[in-house]
Amino acid sequence: MSTVGAAMARWRSRRRPIRENAAQPCEAQREGRASRNETDRLHRTVSIALFAAALSGAATAPDVLGNITMNRISTTNGVPAVVFPHWKHRSRFRCYACHPDIFEMRAGANDINMDALRNGEFCARCHDGRTAWAIGFDTCRECHSLGEM
Repeated sequence: MSTVGAAMARWRSRRRPIRENAAQPCEAQREGRASRNETDRLHRTVSIALFAAALSGAATAPDVLGNITMNRISTTNGVPAVVFPHWKHRSRFRCYACHPDIFEMRAGANDINMDALRNGEFCARCHDGRTAWAIGFDTCRECHSLGEM
């Protein structure tokens, strides 16, 4: 069996069986939340849209769905706001690579500042020069990219 054929066989074996009485609402529908198929369809649609936007280059960095702009103290210190490409990191890593050990999953909950980064916290856990490019004065524009420096 080919590699593709083996992968398809594994995928088919993991699929949930079709309910015999399809007219009855599933548990998710009874509780008023989206079914697994609806959630999967939404994730596929968002992923395709992000991929198309990234390939087209039509959107600027802050406009790409999934980018997070952080501006708690940047502009007050005369530095452009940080644009974090969450979609790029999410395309390479699972959520648990960063959440909740490195970042709390709530907007504004993490006090990210240059002192913390220099101490190896937050982004610097990976951006250390070994795992990913190091944070330093020569890489300011990698993060502080909203506007010009």
